[in-house]
Amino acid sequence: MTFNIANYLFEGLTNLNNGFDVPSIIYVSESDFEIVLNRAEQKNINIWGIEPFLDGEFFGVEIYEDYGLSANDPNWYRQAFEKFKKENCHLQYAITFG
Repeated sequence: MTFNIANYLFEGLTNLNNGFDVPSIIYVSESDFEIVLNRAEQKNINIWGIEPFLDGEFFGVEIYEDYGLSANDPNWYRQAFEKFKKENCHLQYAITFG
């Protein structure tokens, strides 16, 4: 049996993508995104980028290279998440990972 990263990261969470993006991209609330980050950290999963949307519109992007850290370093994605939370508390979050 192989480990499915997406199933692990998003299990039990609500996908907020109601058609504003391609169906394969999962968007979650701020509180669910905290769970996603905790799960990624627990399994040492690479997070390449964080892409929040606001009301179905692209809000911004942060990528690990911007922080000079490795993709699996929680310091980069926690800092990026805090930055987005300070900018707007109604964002929906997606990630690229591997």
